[in-house]
Amino acid sequence: MVGGLGLEGSLPKEYSDHIEEFFLGLYEALGYGQDIEAFPLAGMGEIIILDGKVDSDEIRIPVIPGKPDLLDTWPECVERYDLGQMAVYKIVLMPDNDCVVNIFSEVGQLDKKVENWLEEQLDWPDTSII
Repeated sequence: MVGGLGLEGSLPKEYSDHIEEFFLGLYEALGYGQDIEAFPLAGMGEIIILDGKVDSDEIRIPVIPGKPDLLDTWPECVERYDLGQMAVYKIVLMPDNDCVVNIFSEVGQLDKKVENWLEEQLDWPDTSII
């Protein structure tokens, strides 16, 4: 369960709380009354947390066929959440109509190439010619 992230100290509390809130939202939308401990995300609402310093050539998306690099994907959206002492990105990929991949990353932890790409994705609606 998501609550273990904060207890293990792998993520700051505000970050793990944000992920847990997101997970609970998925559960409310897709859980259909089943036990929360048995609620499967696999294949429909994947959550990937990029934790620690990661170089752009190391970021592969294993739940998408071909395991593409993050920079070779076309996100449905990229959002930035300010969580008090920190900020996180949520990158949403939709490899097919049945699955949504939600990738979370602390702002500033990825290499400059990826951080710049994420900022461009955030600004995309403002710079679109459509």
